Order: sequence, then C-alpha cells, then structure tokens
Amino acid sequence: MAVHENANRSGSMGSITRRIALAMVIGLTLASAESASAARICGDYNRDEDITAADALGALRAAVEVVECARDLCDFTGDNVITSRDALAILKTAVGTGPEPNCPVAG
Repeated sequence: MAVHENANRSGSMGSITRRIALAMVIGLTLASAESASAARICGDYNRDEDITAADALGALRAAVEVVECARDLCDFTGDNVITSRDALAILKTAVGTGPEPNCPVAG
C-alpha cells in the first residue's frame, strides 16, 4: 500500500510541476505581448499611447532634470537634447496645433 501511495504522490507532483510550468509560460507570453503592444510613440512620456498635456509635463520635468526620459520619447524636436521646446511642441501636439514629431530612433 505504501508503494501505491508514493506512486500517487509522485504522479500528482508531476502534475503540479507541469501546471506551474504552464502557468509560467503563459505569464511570460502575456508579458511579452504587453511589452510588444506598448509602442514607443514620440512625445508619449507616460506611454499610454496618447499625446496629452501630461506628456508635455513629463518632458518639461525631464528638461529640468527632475525625471529621466528617453530621447526617443521626449526629444520631440530631434535636436539631441530634451528642453522646454520639446515640452511646448508636445503640448501643442496634444491640443492639435503642434509640429510633426522628430524624435530620434531608439537605439
């Protein structure tokens, strides 16, 4: 009887191990899909895929070095530095009067 109980235990341990492995694969797949879907849009400081005044504020905070922001997100004017001009251009874009974005390509 003890041999049968050990066989059942090892069988259920294998089942648990397979379930854990499957859950990990599903979790990694979902995380990869979320990362891929979060496109990097020039001017989208908070990466919500919408250019708003909040993005302009983020770029302005980056310009005065309160926060960090990647140039491919916040260097809206494409002059290789993040300045208040970038924040203003992002704000103008948020209200529909801004220039075309000119961020450098992520490297």
